[in-house]
Amino acid sequence: MKLWGRLGHRPQRARPARGGPVSARARLAVPLVGALGAQALGCALPPSDECRAFVACELAFDPSADVVAFDEGGACWQGLQTAERCTAQCARALDALRAVPRPPEACASGLTEGP
Repeated sequence: MKLWGRLGHRPQRARPARGGPVSARARLAVPLVGALGAQALGCALPPSDECRAFVACELAFDPSADVVAFDEGGACWQGLQTAERCTAQCARALDALRAVPRPPEACASGLTEGP
C-alpha cells in the first residue's frame, strides 16, 4: 500500500500558474507603469524647456543665483503638479528677464511666449 493511502488523503500535485509564466496582474502592471512614466517609479521628472531656459538666463544675469529647485533633480520635478506650477513660474520669470533692456544672450535664445 502506498503512503498516501495510509494517511487517508492523496497529496496535491503542484499546479502550474494560471495564464502561463506571466500572470494577468503582471500583464496589466507593465503598461500601467509605462503609461505613468518615471513618476510611477518614484523617479524625478526632467526639467521643462521653460525652466531650462530660465535657469540659463538667470545664471547669465547672476551666476550666484539660487536656481537649484528649477534645475535637474530639483524640488520642482518630484511630481506632476509641482512640475506644472514650476513651469508656469519659469515662463513668467523668463519673460520678465527678457523684458530688461539688453538682456544677456542666454536670455534671448530659446523659447518665446505667444506669436
